[in-house]
Amino acid sequence: MANWEVNKFGGASVKDAKRLMNVAFLMEKFPADKRMIVVSAMGKTTNALEEVLKTFLDGDDHYLELFEQVRQYHLMVAEQLFQKNDTVFHKIHALFDQTLSFMQHVPVHHHDYVYDQVVVLGELVSTRILSDFLNARGIHNQWLDARRIITTNNDYRSAKVDLRLSQENLQKALDKYSYSCFVTQGFIGASEEGISTTLGREGSDYSAALFANMLQANKLTFWKDVDGIWSKDPNTFEDAVQLPEVSFREAVEFTYYGAKVLHSKTIQPLADLNIELHVRSFQSPEKEGSKIVHKKENISEVSAPTMEAETDGIIITQLETKDYSYIPLGSLIEILEQFDKLGINILQVSRSATTLTLVHQNIKGLSEQRWMKDILDSHNLYQSNLGQIKSRINTQSISEKVLPFDNFNVHYTGGLIKFQQEVKF
Repeated sequence: MANWEVNKFGGASVKDAKRLMNVAFLMEKFPADKRMIVVSAMGKTTNALEEVLKTFLDGDDHYLELFEQVRQYHLMVAEQLFQKNDTVFHKIHALFDQTLSFMQHVPVHHHDYVYDQVVVLGELVSTRILSDFLNARGIHNQWLDARRIITTNNDYRSAKVDLRLSQENLQKALDKYSYSCFVTQGFIGASEEGISTTLGREGSDYSAALFANMLQANKLTFWKDVDGIWSKDPNTFEDAVQLPEVSFREAVEFTYYGAKVLHSKTIQPLADLNIELHVRSFQSPEKEGSKIVHKKENISEVSAPTMEAETDGIIITQLETKDYSYIPLGSLIEILEQFDKLGINILQVSRSATTLTLVHQNIKGLSEQRWMKDILDSHNLYQSNLGQIKSRINTQSISEKVLPFDNFNVHYTGGLIKFQQEVKF
């Protein structure tokens, strides 16, 4: 599968007709022998569909109005790109009608199951519009339903991918179609039974990396609204510096500690085959952007870039035994497993004889999660403290004076990020 390139476009890059035209421009400007284009839902479509779903599950008929608003937006975008009699309009209506029919006839099911069946609509309709538009522009391509390629388990909203089966599915699709360019969806897949699943929020990046891996691509390019990877958020920090080259290990550490330019699971499928990842701006395509590679050459540890990332909030969860007994290892394992199931990044774990302290990324309503009470009761534990850190995690200066609960000061060296300051309670 040599000579493949994978291009990934997020929601911001396909949010309206102008941006879709720009995708076509980029594909013409940067031709490739073989290309897979992985696309997200338009703009805030996923958020809009989540609101539709919430209203629907609440039993409020207002969901129909909200749903039609999403439909009309996509039709409006299509009207700016196609003639009125174009077949793309039938395709758009068919996708929306299928989803609406599902909601109107679905029996009582687990919320996450219903969620996945509804939100996949965003990616399906955005790629239908883009694929047909590219064909109209002479960029001949075949639309692929990622649910026929990416095979997962039934963990709705955070499905695990079966790479072997997905690889087989992709090869069958490539053998079937004599195209050198394909348009498909990020974020979505399906179980072996053919039931739609999603890979978790921001999972489109991960999807693109999986396709790059399965195609043994020469490179993967993320087209984003930033010029590349920066040491800090350039919209927040005046002294932010763009990093022309970052190692895989650095990228993993950076995403783990809150950087939003990459999804946390993106790197491994690329590193396994040493596939370069390029991050470029769809608004400034003339700029080279940043490159993530297996190794950085001729860069000493001393000159390693500093990185700083904003977070959505960090929570300190402190658990104590009810009777001053030791915390058993089994308790720790089960609690960590529960955090993992919720998709919560744990940044630091501290354990004493009677106290367990977890520093982790925020999740709304964590203290109200039923599993926490049940698990704690079963292990003779109670939650003694729930504190929030409002500031940033940074790799800037190990000598910088910082206040507890304002930020963590961490030191970057040799691909590792280490906490330099203890959290005091």
